[in-house]
Amino acid sequence: MKSAFFIETTRGSLPFSWGMAALSKFCTEHNMGLQDFAKMENSITPTLLISMLWHGFQDGHRKERKPFEMHPDDIADMLDDDAEMLQRCMEIISKSMPGNSDAGNVPTPGRKKKP
Repeated sequence: MKSAFFIETTRGSLPFSWGMAALSKFCTEHNMGLQDFAKMENSITPTLLISMLWHGFQDGHRKERKPFEMHPDDIADMLDDDAEMLQRCMEIISKSMPGNSDAGNVPTPGRKKKP
């Protein structure tokens, strides 16, 4: 199992992961299939965006075996305080998608693996 990435947030460095577990839970919650998810890029709502990030942080905590007590509103608050957090998370989601051969191998600012 790959380690989670750590995202710098206004609440400190938090584990984030976007793999099949996060994708599956997100799609189930929003009653969508993989094709729906793939087409979502041009019509994503704020609710879906916050949910994606929430599932990524939840899965990161699961992988790191850390308790997870965040609510989607906490994600929205973190985005209000740090708009660049969205970009850091979306880079991980993008690189984690199937067909991206360098998933998890290219370091980006604000993204680091746990030592």
